Amino acid sequence: MRIWLLGSFRVSVGSRTIEDKQWRLRKAAGLVKLLALAPNHRMHREQAMELLWPDLNPRAAANNLRHALHNARRPLGSTRVGTTTCYLQVRGELLELCPDAPLWVDVEAFDEAAAAARRAGDPAIYRAALDFYSGDLLPEDRYEEWAEERREGLRRMYLSLLVE
Repeated sequence: MRIWLLGSFRVSVGSRTIEDKQWRLRKAAGLVKLLALAPNHRMHREQAMELLWPDLNPRAAANNLRHALHNARRPLGSTRVGTTTCYLQVRGELLELCPDAPLWVDVEAFDEAAAAARRAGDPAIYRAALDFYSGDLLPEDRYEEWAEERREGLRRMYLSLLVE
């Protein structure tokens, strides 16, 4: 699976690109975005509920999470009929994105390329790192509080790479 969060949100599973209309719920896509940005692509279910539905009581947020999980799994596809998808799993209280499959996220690629450029000091490597930054993080989620801090950090890193 490949996930792009810089410039715009896109997901591909194998050779198949998931179209925007396939995300039947905005919060289903939001859940995938959250997990793509989370350390090790996992998050406690209560944390996800608090970030996605901060104004709801825990019971209503838990219902919404179950519904969002169901609607996020559909476009991602499943490994076998009747089993949970290998791409989005719940293990105990943890939500996990791609726990058993390779996952590429452009934000991580940008972070790694920026670190490599700073280690090498080579202008060509800086240019390669800058190429990963195709725009602000999740511009379609500009008003989502959970994305603000990371968006600003990535923008600062991009600008500092330009200066360097």
